Amino acid sequence: MQVCRLFFKITKKNIGFIILYLCIFSVMTVLMFTNINGSEGYTEDKAVAYIEVEENTADSSELISFLNYYVERKDLAGADAVDDALFWNDIDVYIKIPKDFYEQLLEDKLEILVIKTSPDSLSSYSLMTTIQSYFNQVKENIRLKLCSEENALSYTKEKIINTSLEINLIEKNNNLLNSMFNLGIYVICSLILMLVGIISFEMRTRDLARRLNISPVSTGKRNIVLALCYCGMSILIVGLITLIGIILFSDILFPKLGYFILNMSIFAITMVFMALFISSFFKSAIAFNCVAVILPLAAAFICGSFVDLSFMPDYTQILGHILPNIYIVKANAYINTCSSFNFMEYLKIVWPCFLFIAIFLVGNILISNFFAKSEN
Repeated sequence: MQVCRLFFKITKKNIGFIILYLCIFSVMTVLMFTNINGSEGYTEDKAVAYIEVEENTADSSELISFLNYYVERKDLAGADAVDDALFWNDIDVYIKIPKDFYEQLLEDKLEILVIKTSPDSLSSYSLMTTIQSYFNQVKENIRLKLCSEENALSYTKEKIINTSLEINLIEKNNNLLNSMFNLGIYVICSLILMLVGIISFEMRTRDLARRLNISPVSTGKRNIVLALCYCGMSILIVGLITLIGIILFSDILFPKLGYFILNMSIFAITMVFMALFISSFFKSAIAFNCVAVILPLAAAFICGSFVDLSFMPDYTQILGHILPNIYIVKANAYINTCSSFNFMEYLKIVWPCFLFIAIFLVGNILISNFFAKSEN
């Protein structure tokens, strides 16, 4: 009880600074989350295209209707102006739709449309792939008797567009949650290191250290009680981040809210023992505070809190495995993408965090005992 009273007494003494720190991170988190949530709908770069139709038919109208989802149409003076427009990048692609293109498609002709592209445009290559995929699916739907030849173009168009929109919305929601909770990892890391820096080093001041030394509580038990107090504070931080997430993303967060809270709580507890372990190496609060500022930023970049791990080189990801952050980032991705949560699969991702907790706890006790003996 003596250790707990000292813990809360020091917390109360520094409550103004702690609240200020929490407010700064809360405002930063809200602003960043709001920016993430502010992008409405799904947008992508469309190829600028000039489309020439040899004969207006029902089939050509269906094809143009499909292309309008992927291109921004531009009018030219005529076919003679196409080469100049491509050269000056006024358009990305020129598409000529022959009057018998659908008959050629059904006959498996190789050249169905007349297409010219700008060599500098990546969007035109993406468009060509999309058109080819569309034609392939038209033929496959006919072969599987999912539709007739008369309505194959419209049937396939609706299937592709609806599926594409559904996938895009799912990806957007997943990106929102990933961004939110991965940023939360950085916030938790920073706040816990700050709390440990304030409270632990003040407990080492001469008067408080002397008061604890005459207490019958051993160094090991004292550290365990302190760790439990820190864990309680860390859960409050997780609750604060979760509350912000609920306010901003309640519609997409609630189905998996419990799993995210579990994941962030495991990380918060791991960070408590990591912070105590690191702080045991320092006698100067100033030196530890330098580490408390640098370490969360470095871990956030290395472990995927700011930049997706898929963009990281292999050696960076290997380096990131020496920190618990990367396992929680991967667990966030699993929770986001899994259709049905499997606890054993989740445990396969985060089990190193429990190993980190054991190593940090034992290391903290051993180092604290060593320094206590050397001072005596």
